[in-house]
Amino acid sequence: MTTYLTSRDLVIRAEARRLHGLLTRIESWPLVFSEVLGAEVLHSAPPEQLVRVRRTDVHGPTDWICRCVMGPAETGFSFRLVASRPPVAELGGHCRISPLDPGTCLVTAGFDFRVIDDEDHVARTMERELARIADADLASLKRFVEAKGVDDDG
Repeated sequence: MTTYLTSRDLVIRAEARRLHGLLTRIESWPLVFSEVLGAEVLHSAPPEQLVRVRRTDVHGPTDWICRCVMGPAETGFSFRLVASRPPVAELGGHCRISPLDPGTCLVTAGFDFRVIDDEDHVARTMERELARIADADLASLKRFVEAKGVDDDG
């Protein structure tokens, strides 16, 4: 089964450490990301958390249950869905924050996934949708941070 990758980058005016603090506060995601309707930590055993994210997608509202591993500011965090729904066999991803200078960083949102039966047209559709999600999330993050700022607590 082929593993497909897609990622997007965006430069954001914020200190990397503070931005990391915001992103690791799961309960803040509905305020930050326009397509996230709700987010809650179901279980926490640092650095890992079991998280439910309710977000909109092309089919309307959907729940994602995933394991998130929160890393230090320079590595961001990674996630993997606990259970995928067809046509997706497996889905995970990461958010990386790379400081460019003291007040600016590069944020990378990436996904890795596999599709059932390795169907190329399904993989391309998934790739486009995940790229759209990453673009929307990064744009929402930039708007939020640059309009409201990020304090020491994230």
